[in-house]
Amino acid sequence: MAISLTELLGTDSISASRIVIGDNFNIIEDEINSMENFFNPSSGIINNLADLTTNNFSVGLSSVRLEVTPSAFNIIANVSHTGNLNLSGSLLRNDINLLSITDISPSTNIGSTSSAPDKTIYRVSNANTGALTVSLFNGEVGQEIVFMCEATTGPVWIQADVSSELVLTSGASYIELNDVGQTVHLLCITDGVGAIEWIIIGGNQYTLI
Repeated sequence: MAISLTELLGTDSISASRIVIGDNFNIIEDEINSMENFFNPSSGIINNLADLTTNNFSVGLSSVRLEVTPSAFNIIANVSHTGNLNLSGSLLRNDINLLSITDISPSTNIGSTSSAPDKTIYRVSNANTGALTVSLFNGEVGQEIVFMCEATTGPVWIQADVSSELVLTSGASYIELNDVGQTVHLLCITDGVGAIEWIIIGGNQYTLI
């Protein structure tokens, strides 16, 4: 809300205008005090706003973690959510490993002892007749991974790294994919004592061996 001050002219007497000058300062003081109900200059905190309208909004000084613009809503951080999540639109997952895991791949390790796998969908293929073994490390609880066979001569075996756990049927050591289109869908959970493990929740024509 705009404030209104009484204008003093150059021809006005200073002594005669003392009341007007005092009133002007009182008006300014009242307005600053009103603003400081919402803005605290000492702490840098803004609170109690009834409404905020802006074109751009960001959180984070040296590294932006939340960015809202007229055309985007970007969260660049881990998100913890409690309560219901109601979606009226689509939930799209575009987290596919750009490079296939193959017999000439520089690495067949999915994740590591210090980091969880970072993709949701991994494509695998094997042009050799011998089996290609892919080692899966621990993930984050609730994380899902889908392995999809896109081309093969020999089988692809998916196993748990020695530091991880993959729950399979008694006696089985690997999940085998050996034909185009075969898939296996895994979920990371904790067991009864809190240890992290992967379990199979779906798939298409995979084999346990």
